[in-house]
Amino acid sequence: LWKNNPDCKVILTLSPVPSYATFYDTNVVLRSIANKALLLNAAHDLAEEYSEKVCYFPAFEIVNSISPLDCFEKVFCMP
Repeated sequence: LWKNNPDCKVILTLSPVPSYATFYDTNVVLRSIANKALLLNAAHDLAEEYSEKVCYFPAFEIVNSISPLDCFEKVFCMP
């Protein structure tokens, strides 16, 4: 990506939509949560490693927050 466009910025996010099926013989809810955790960790690692070109938008956290509006304001409306 940066080879073709070195100034490109990337926004990563994690979908708040849970998985409804799995190829594994395990509970789909547990597998969905485990997969979200792995993807979230990878997104944060990439955003940290490439901090000048990659940022993370917390869609998953906002939707799953007890108070989504409060979470959004703390992340995006800080002075």
